[in-house]
Amino acid sequence: MAINRDLTALALLAQQSPKLRTLRMRFRHPPSDGPRRSGDYLTFSTMQEFLSMENLSVLVLDTSVGFFASGEEKAGDHVCTAVNALLGSLRTLHVRMPSICPDILSLVDAKESLRLSTVAINLCSPLDVPGITSLSHSKRCGSQEGGVPQLKADLVVQAEALAARMSSPKTVRILTHLLLKFETQSFDVLTGKTMRLVDGAAWDEDGQIIEDSSDAESEIPDDESSSSFD
Repeated sequence: MAINRDLTALALLAQQSPKLRTLRMRFRHPPSDGPRRSGDYLTFSTMQEFLSMENLSVLVLDTSVGFFASGEEKAGDHVCTAVNALLGSLRTLHVRMPSICPDILSLVDAKESLRLSTVAINLCSPLDVPGITSLSHSKRCGSQEGGVPQLKADLVVQAEALAARMSSPKTVRILTHLLLKFETQSFDVLTGKTMRLVDGAAWDEDGQIIEDSSDAESEIPDDESSSSFD
């Protein structure tokens, strides 16, 4: 597909720019030349070209688009592991994808303190895509087991371990929707508090603290296999 060829060419140029420190990527609507399906038109190998830039300090990946295999991947490779490989150099990480898993935040043989200080994993579907409702969340990579509550819980466990290795943690957040509402809630891993965010708030922005978050947690669906936003 033309868009993958163009993006690969752009990634190669970016790799030749050692002063490039910030990479922000946002993908929404499928291109006019016809995606594989409603959510997939980017290959993992294309994304991997961008995520191999070891000089990055800021990575923002916000996509409602899935990634399909091109046949060049190694077993077990996916976007989460590619992002994870950058944790040693990043200072800021913001990610929203249709499929995500705790591998994105896992620490492997980490011995030194990390420069990483700001992390936001947004499990909410973007509301600027036609047909998306507040019921949509990311699904776990390769599986629907456990639903959103378990995915969030597993991400929190990894985020806590990650925060413990940060030299100067600033914000570590996991964002979710509420059932039947357009309200976004942000769980602060560093404080254990849950905040209600106003519409349009930045993912790492502070919000109104919810004193009793147990009710809010109960409003996250256990199984969203029919409403994930890829």
